[in-house]
Amino acid sequence: MARRVGQPYSFLPPLDPNVPQPKILNDGQVFRAQVGDTLLLPCSVRDLGPMILLWKKGTRVLTAGDMMVRRDDRIDLKGTDLQINSVDVEDGGNYSCEIEADAEYPVVITHTLEVLLPPQLKLDLTDSKIVVRADTTVALKCKATGNPPPKMDWRKRNDRLPGNAQITDQGMTLTMSHVSRHHSGLYECEANNGVGKAVRAEISLQVLYDPEVSAERSVVHGGLGEQADLSCLVYADPEPEVIWYRDTMRLDPNGKRYMESRGSRHTLIIRKVEREDLANYSCYANNQLGRDRAYITLRGNPNTPVFNSQVLSKSQTSYTISWITESYAPIEEYKLLYRKIPMARSHGGNPLMVPSSPSSSFSSSSSSSSSSFSSPSSPLSASSNTGVIGTHEVTHAWHNLRLPPREMIPGGPKNNLYQEAYSLGPLLPDSSYEAKVSAKNRFGWSQTSETFQFYTQGKGTSPHQNFVKKPEIQDLGLSSSAAVDSIHSGASSSSSSSASASSLFSSRHVVLGSRILPLPLGSLGGFQAVFCQMITLLTVISFK
Repeated sequence: MARRVGQPYSFLPPLDPNVPQPKILNDGQVFRAQVGDTLLLPCSVRDLGPMILLWKKGTRVLTAGDMMVRRDDRIDLKGTDLQINSVDVEDGGNYSCEIEADAEYPVVITHTLEVLLPPQLKLDLTDSKIVVRADTTVALKCKATGNPPPKMDWRKRNDRLPGNAQITDQGMTLTMSHVSRHHSGLYECEANNGVGKAVRAEISLQVLYDPEVSAERSVVHGGLGEQADLSCLVYADPEPEVIWYRDTMRLDPNGKRYMESRGSRHTLIIRKVEREDLANYSCYANNQLGRDRAYITLRGNPNTPVFNSQVLSKSQTSYTISWITESYAPIEEYKLLYRKIPMARSHGGNPLMVPSSPSSSFSSSSSSSSSSFSSPSSPLSASSNTGVIGTHEVTHAWHNLRLPPREMIPGGPKNNLYQEAYSLGPLLPDSSYEAKVSAKNRFGWSQTSETFQFYTQGKGTSPHQNFVKKPEIQDLGLSSSAAVDSIHSGASSSSSSSASASSLFSSRHVVLGSRILPLPLGSLGGFQAVFCQMITLLTVISFK
């Protein structure tokens, strides 16, 4: 409430009780206005009588009664209220409404005017573009003013702020240490205080660094007479020079090959691959700060085969396994390994998987000829590769098969893709198996495929689903071996009968698109081997 100032109330001089004293009905307030606004400061008075009302800004008198003391056309009296038109920055401050009463001390209230200012950013030209070396520390600065003080926000255009970015100095400084090429780009600082619109400024950060080169594919499979594209990704600032080499020979564009650059991707394109083009290549980049190189091998070997058969067999004693191989040159031979994964049961009856031996991988060489395959006389045949569960010895030897490819289907493979399907058996019901395969053409062997697990049907029950792991199958445009509905099992004879093993399988199928091509059963000797194999299996089961 309004009061007399200068002395405590207890020391004010006595007043005539018969004469009403003036009183200001308003309390002092804080007003906030933007530049250009019109503001009314209230000062309602009761019992003013002949007393004089003054408006002051600080100690300077603006009005006295009805008289305008300060010559400012923007200031006007509305009764006893003070109106300020077109508020400006300089109008901010304390305004007092004061009554010179009969008492020794005046009655007064004070209003405070805060002039709100929209945010402004001050950015020097030297701060708008910053160039630094890699692995240094950089500070981006945006100086902001406004009333109230603006809140600062930082962002990187089309990306997130780096993880090591730190914002300090009331949000006006963005600091990053150990900068790399990933820090380069446009950064935005934004100031906002709720007055007017937010304002933004851009700072360009350029990080200089030596080349970083990586091969898009370290191994490229090509075919004679086909086009081959070898690509590497090159990042560098300043702009690097990129040179291609075959072994140690520098390559220049000619009618046979040319180079192409799109952004950071640099490609060597060989129009028609010849035998001498199957070699080791390198992509070399250098600038003023350093150099780097990546290596690419162009080879004619088949690509790594990919299994695409179903995980669960439709039979209890056989399984049709299939895979797809990409190769420009015709496939000459496959090597297929498979084995039963040992299973045990815990005291609670739950199945337990016995881990595979680390020595289960196979190399590109084999004692079997390229036109034949060999297998133990039974999936339960003993081998040095065994595991022990409780008091029972469980064999998990690999069946190593050397398989010739199918005859060429008219029209050739689809997109240089070969699909093969083979029936494996006899297998044990309700069992888990694993397999892997590699392929060979005139240029050599492919890499060995990833290990693939499959399962046979149980007698009236499904296999242990806890161990079913469905692999990711690449869709290469060919049907899987699920299209094979009724393929019966077959098996090879013992190692002593390996000479006749090439005709052992009871049915061998090749699947391309929706076509299923069965091949002949084989010789009578092969049939006899199958019969002996079945007798051996039944004898082992009966004994157990």
